Amino acid sequence: MSGTMNRLAHLRHPRVRDLAWVMASPSLVDARHGPWAGRVVDDAWCQIQLRAHFDWLQALDRDPQPLLDWLARRPDRRLGPRFEQLVEYWLRHLPQIRFHGRGIVVGNGERTLGEFDFLFYDEARRQAIHWEVAVKYYLRHCKADTCRWYGPNPRDRWDIKIPHLFERQLRLGQRPEARPVLDNAGWCGVQAEALVRGWLFSPWREDWRHPRPVPAGAARGHLRGWWIYHEDGLPETAPTARWRILERLEWLAPACETDIARLYSGHDMTALLAEHFRKNGQGLLLAEMREGTEAWEEHSRGFVVARPWPRLGRRKRR
Repeated sequence: MSGTMNRLAHLRHPRVRDLAWVMASPSLVDARHGPWAGRVVDDAWCQIQLRAHFDWLQALDRDPQPLLDWLARRPDRRLGPRFEQLVEYWLRHLPQIRFHGRGIVVGNGERTLGEFDFLFYDEARRQAIHWEVAVKYYLRHCKADTCRWYGPNPRDRWDIKIPHLFERQLRLGQRPEARPVLDNAGWCGVQAEALVRGWLFSPWREDWRHPRPVPAGAARGHLRGWWIYHEDGLPETAPTARWRILERLEWLAPACETDIARLYSGHDMTALLAEHFRKNGQGLLLAEMREGTEAWEEHSRGFVVARPWPRLGRRKRR
């Protein structure tokens, strides 16, 4: 991750930083995990792409309007679609890629069976590629001897979503109903791969930087954060640290801030959280910010959640 972080330090525009993060942040899933071996986008390949095209990213950082115009074509406040938009922008600007399509629906005439997130041809590999992409955030919650990893919305669980991606979504190209789509592209078959980015969050009072356990199939170098119940207060940190609430579309690249007026002291953030949780049970993602040479940089991030979590989500599911 150090190579990606070093390059992010040279980028200032938040959307360009997001693009670089999408390109080369570490995979959330392990490419060596038995059932998934050979079906995960290679981190080393992503690092090569970042290095090879960093001049392009720096040019965008100086003039981000082409990227902003691209994102404005399909405005969406949801994080998943924003992630997909950035993936598409990246793929369309790789010279060795012949982009075929995004969100291509496969059906049998009566119902939709699924859709290809991305289809493209990689000239360098001489291979047609099917990518399924996801950006995920999971918090570890243990009860007795059982630990599960839940999303901020507890209906989203690692042990449901991630296996489904590999066992169902990535197998779409093997279904006979997908044959017309592949024939239309002039392909005999596709190499199916998952591009999964995101963070895993462990309870604050544990060693969250070296979490144990982790979910089966998590990448060794995955990004790590913490979580805490609101009533337990803010985590202890350096007295000079500041805090920032990350809105959902700010959940990708680590935060970077030059305007200290947008940051909060621990005292002010505590008051802001108290006001939020009096009205709203939705958890918030915070960035702990520390002053760097040119800007305030994210030092850690974590979710603050209300005490019913994750039981609240399970009740709603019934």
